[in-house]
Amino acid sequence: MTLPKINLDWDLITTWGRTVAALVGIAIAGYKAYKLGVRGIESRVVLRRDVELLKMLPSTDPGHDLVKAHVDRQIQKLYGPPSPPLQRRLAFLNPTVAYLLLVRWWSPAS
Repeated sequence: MTLPKINLDWDLITTWGRTVAALVGIAIAGYKAYKLGVRGIESRVVLRRDVELLKMLPSTDPGHDLVKAHVDRQIQKLYGPPSPPLQRRLAFLNPTVAYLLLVRWWSPAS
């Protein structure tokens, strides 16, 4: 028993692969922009609202400690010390390496 020969259009397959890779890259870039922009503004708005709520609650209220702990965590997250230098470098290298790999893949074969 012999297997039937399958003819594949490799140009079409690589075009689809490159298209999917480009769309994934655009989606990741959009998520990063959202995370850096909108979510940062949103976090500050939520923090402002929580601080106002904290001012209205009497210190004897059991929810006061809960809201204060949440506000403290948000302040630490937003205004705390920056991440270590190695972590920042790795965060930069990850998209850079992905970009270089995609450029190499998209470049014409030599």
